[in-house]
Amino acid sequence: MKQQVSFGGWDFWGTDEDGIQDVWFMLAYGYPDLVWYVSKAIPPMAGLSLEGAYATLKQVGFEIG
Repeated sequence: MKQQVSFGGWDFWGTDEDGIQDVWFMLAYGYPDLVWYVSKAIPPMAGLSLEGAYATLKQVGFEIG
């Protein structure tokens, strides 16, 4: 349940194979969330260096790929 492939037919953000509306988003090792909910979880990163932004995103559960 913590892998995107378990949710066949769901329209995940960042992929066009399952649709273009990008309704769902899945954090690394997490469960699917609606995109509007996840967007509230993204911390402000204006003014951070690239390394600082990566570190901030990793802290809240994003996996940089």
